[in-house]
Amino acid sequence: MAQLVLSLFPGMDLFGMAFEMEGFVVVKGPDILMGGDIRKWHSLEGKFDGIIGGPPCKSFSKAISGAGGSEFATQGNLIPEFERIVEESKPKWYVMENVKAAPIPFYNTEVDFIFRCQSYNLLDAWECGSSQHRIRRFSSNLWLKPKPISVSERHPDPWPTVTATEYKMSAGSNERAQRQRAGRKVGRKMTLQEVNEAMGLPSDFETPALTNAMSYQVRGNGVPIPLGRTIARAVKEALIQG
Repeated sequence: MAQLVLSLFPGMDLFGMAFEMEGFVVVKGPDILMGGDIRKWHSLEGKFDGIIGGPPCKSFSKAISGAGGSEFATQGNLIPEFERIVEESKPKWYVMENVKAAPIPFYNTEVDFIFRCQSYNLLDAWECGSSQHRIRRFSSNLWLKPKPISVSERHPDPWPTVTATEYKMSAGSNERAQRQRAGRKVGRKMTLQEVNEAMGLPSDFETPALTNAMSYQVRGNGVPIPLGRTIARAVKEALIQG
């Protein structure tokens, strides 16, 4: 029987799409893009097998740290809201995605043992089949053992990251030099089609209800689908092994 999963902070919900591709049934929670506020939202106990989500990471980015800390981020630290909904829902498992510097959920000996974080994996999307470098950490109460693809199978010319630009590469970086030698432009904005491909979407994937700027943002905020599928497969394996 398929697992029913609640996806929090969904945005465009690339993470949820990845789980759906691996056979999970995904229900989306509230999202700020549609006027939703997770701080006012409550779940029901025992309805969901699992919960996934990536609380906003700007609070823990290098740029925000330089500006003075998480209180300078637009949305602040919403990881406690992720924890609250997990505790309300009482699922069998959860997976939280975020940047390396973000706090680990349920990393506390006082929480219910079934929610205590058991594993946290730092993965580069490129290692999982994406055409971009994007490092994210996945925390879970399951013992996840994600399996990246072999080096020979990885994209030979990945983007440095999907920030919608290339010009953020430092002047002396190896990737910048490689692109210049290959005759590839440096310092231009990525097209939306290129961003789609880097995130694991069809190049012609559209979000017609969004402005151009928002279309870039929702893609850049997401979990690249090859990376999400790697995590979804690790969840299935962990559930099988018990």
